[in-house]
Amino acid sequence: MLWLSVVIMRTTSRTARALVTAALTLPVVGLVTACGQPAGPGDNDGRSGPDVSTTAATSPTATGAGGATTPGAQPTPVVVPPVTQGDVTLSATMGVGFAQYPDDPGIRRTPGLVVEYTVRNSGTESLVVHDRVPGDLGSSTLPDQIDPEHAWVYMAGDVLRVSKQGFEPTVAFFAAPVTGARQIPAGGMLAGRAVVNVPVELDVPSEEFDAPRSPIETSGAGRVWQFCLHVEPRSAEAHPSTADPDVLVAPVSAPEPGELLCTAPTPLVLP
Repeated sequence: MLWLSVVIMRTTSRTARALVTAALTLPVVGLVTACGQPAGPGDNDGRSGPDVSTTAATSPTATGAGGATTPGAQPTPVVVPPVTQGDVTLSATMGVGFAQYPDDPGIRRTPGLVVEYTVRNSGTESLVVHDRVPGDLGSSTLPDQIDPEHAWVYMAGDVLRVSKQGFEPTVAFFAAPVTGARQIPAGGMLAGRAVVNVPVELDVPSEEFDAPRSPIETSGAGRVWQFCLHVEPRSAEAHPSTADPDVLVAPVSAPEPGELLCTAPTPLVLP
């Protein structure tokens, strides 16, 4: 850029100054555009989620209205030890990140708690994973659109629990309530995500279901959180959803002993 400096020093006409200003402006705009280009998320459509990896991925970029972006580095996700119950193994990474659903570039996203998980079935029978959780329970049908990242949030003692599971009804429904699930075949694997908004709030079904309702506690030293997943044999009543054949319409019930897999509590780091 030396020649530009010389021109500025020797030129006094307004025309020359305008030309120099334009020449200086063009490279700057190009630099901002290149530096502000957000890194695209991994190869994931938000339905099945990425495979768990021990390598931390680049955090997605928060997107604002009009295409504005707010990039920001987040703490490295923690790879928690796998949990095995019978023929089922749950692996997960837990940390801070951004929701991927809905896939709309006009939505402004803020960081929250994110779990990315995989479930493996090493047995010889198909199983059902209750990980397509509607916003509430009680209906005998599933909504056409279910947030695949939604999970219940409650306190299990002193542990903040993020869980995809069923709960036992406390009343008799005229029509049996249902929830969303996915089938994992013998020897198969599936992956998914759970996202919790910050500040963290209690998120459980209505009082027609037996669910923990203690106030959420996230402040103070030594806070921990865990992720849980409800996995059980496929019932005869489970059937494919008309809106999404990959989602099963399954009866709502609380997990039997050994059907709720939970990671070991890990330190809670909020964004």
